[in-house]
Amino acid sequence: MRIDANPLLVETDVYAIVASGSWFWKDKHIGLIADDSSLDIDLKIRKVTKVINAGLDKLNLRNSYSKEIIEIINTDFGGCAG
Repeated sequence: MRIDANPLLVETDVYAIVASGSWFWKDKHIGLIADDSSLDIDLKIRKVTKVINAGLDKLNLRNSYSKEIIEIINTDFGGCAG
């Protein structure tokens, strides 16, 4: 399946959604921000948001959702850092 040949897949196909998001994350080196231990969580979320949406639209929601997801990952799965 080629996403560039059928861009509407990123609206409906889970594989295409994950693949395009993963490509963007890697292409924009967002992992370097997310893994930077010198940054607190609020600054990480702000910096990642800035890459995704330079206008920082919905930053408060992204901050809230990110912290909620981090709590679930830490509580239910023991965290994600190695």
